[in-house]
Amino acid sequence: MFDDHIVVESPGKLPGLVRADNIRFTHFSRNPKIAEFLKNYKFVKEFGEGVNRMCNELEQVGLKDPVYHTNAFMLQAVIYNSKVGKTIVEKTADSLKKLAVAVNKSLIDYQKPAIGEEKSAIDDKKSAVDKYVFIE
Repeated sequence: MFDDHIVVESPGKLPGLVRADNIRFTHFSRNPKIAEFLKNYKFVKEFGEGVNRMCNELEQVGLKDPVYHTNAFMLQAVIYNSKVGKTIVEKTADSLKKLAVAVNKSLIDYQKPAIGEEKSAIDDKKSAVDKYVFIE
C-alpha cells in the first residue's frame, strides 16, 4: 500500500481472450472444474462476477477502475486514489477497509448456504446407507 495507490499482484498473465480493456465483462475460468465447484456450493453467485463487482464498489467510493499491468508473468492491478493528500488517503483507506469487510461478509454469506447444503447431502447419504440391508 502506498500513499496514492494500492498494488494487488496475482501470478500469471490474463487468461484466454481476457485483456485489460475487456476484463470487466469478459469471463474466462483458468480452471473450469474449480469454478463449477465454487458455483455449485454457492461460494460465488455467477461466473465472472468478481472484477465487475470490484469496479462497482470502487465507483461507489469515488475511485476509478484499476489499471492492469503484466510484469514478468505477474498480473498487477493498481488502484489509485482519486486525489493525493493526507485526508483523501485516510478516507480512501477507510473506504477500502469497508470494501474489504463487505467482500469478506459476502464470502461468509455465500458459504452459509453451502454448509447447509453439505449437511443435507450428508444426511441424504446417511439415510440412503441406512436403507440398505447388508447380507453377509
